Amino acid sequence: MRDYIIDTHDHRVIDPVLELYAAALNRFGDVSTMIEADDSIPPLPELLEELGHARYIAEQARLDATNVLRRQVKDVASGNGCRADFRTICSIAKKTLMTW
Repeated sequence: MRDYIIDTHDHRVIDPVLELYAAALNRFGDVSTMIEADDSIPPLPELLEELGHARYIAEQARLDATNVLRRQVKDVASGNGCRADFRTICSIAKKTLMTW
């Protein structure tokens, strides 16, 4: 049986939705993001707090992608069991950076 997350847009964004957002960023790179409030629009300071949290998650995903790229390039450059050439390093960099 599968679990579902239903976001009703009338409360703060719940942790499982934020975790899904982080996973989407890690998989697809930078994506447009919108925080919706349909019925119970919170005061502006609360919305700005949620926006700050979403921005923090996006920045962490960017840092994670950069660190993955650095490890991959370092492994290739050190010959860590990998027989890649410069073209492969460029391909890894392009694939990683294109999503950002």
